Amino acid sequence: YDYDTQSQRSPIKTISMLGSFLSSIAVSYLMHRLWKAGKLEGKRDLFKCMGRELPHPRTIVIGQDESAATGDSTNQEAEEKDGTQLAEVLNGVDAWIRGRIERL
Repeated sequence: YDYDTQSQRSPIKTISMLGSFLSSIAVSYLMHRLWKAGKLEGKRDLFKCMGRELPHPRTIVIGQDESAATGDSTNQEAEEKDGTQLAEVLNGVDAWIRGRIERL
């Protein structure tokens, strides 16, 4: 800042903010690569957010599985109950979407 002309020749705060942002990104990327390469120990992951294995996505299987084919009535009743609940939720979502479309 030039006190005589009361002007500033360069945007110091903007430059420092961009430098801080870029250094944060660079350090995060470096630590991520080191972690995935196995160079960092597990005790350094304080928030447990860098698991080595990715969790498997949950899937919904429609059809018979081995326990349903054996005639396990308890399992069949649970599946029917789940199917009924799913149908109720889907009907509710469908009704909500139709109501939103009608308002347009």
